[in-house]
Amino acid sequence: MKVALLSDCYLPRLGGIEVQVHDLAGWLRRAGHEVEVFTATPGRAGERHGAVELVDGVPVHHLALRLPGDLPVNPWAPPELRRRLLAGGFDVAHVHMGVVSPFARDAVDVALAAGVPTAVTWHCVLDAMERVLAVSGRVRRWAGRGVALSAVSRMAARPLQRLAPDARVTVLPNGIDVDRWRSSTAATVLGPQGHCGTDGAGG
Repeated sequence: MKVALLSDCYLPRLGGIEVQVHDLAGWLRRAGHEVEVFTATPGRAGERHGAVELVDGVPVHHLALRLPGDLPVNPWAPPELRRRLLAGGFDVAHVHMGVVSPFARDAVDVALAAGVPTAVTWHCVLDAMERVLAVSGRVRRWAGRGVALSAVSRMAARPLQRLAPDARVTVLPNGIDVDRWRSSTAATVLGPQGHCGTDGAGG
């Protein structure tokens, strides 16, 4: 399967969405899928204006502008994003949302217009933005057009369910690679049965 991951923010910026989307790209690639990332964030060497950078084996399309603080905003990205999605032959688009995600919001509309099956995951609790989205009706319209809605927690999913009451909002928790975070000294410290010390006596 060929997957497009779309997010306002990506490496080299550091944050929850950036790291989660990067890790997801890696896991999908290791599972045998073809993955490309589309973002409004400049690359490590300042790549912008559609330049493609290879990050850990994954092509990253930097549809970024030159803005103060490298702000990940590009209202002129949709036509080029549409062209690349159509040319790329993607099987699915997975869009990643924060509280304010102008690039990701545009990406959902672009993917739908291009006829690409689309999933959207919210990495945040909407809070005051729920009212804005309720007025716009955007989430309800997306759901009505077949977008698969998900959030990273039950708390984050609840406002989405209110915004699209006829849709199913799935909880898709952020994945944790346990082996990556396991201490190499854990077995010695905890002992074979998980007790303190190496003799199993505790204390």
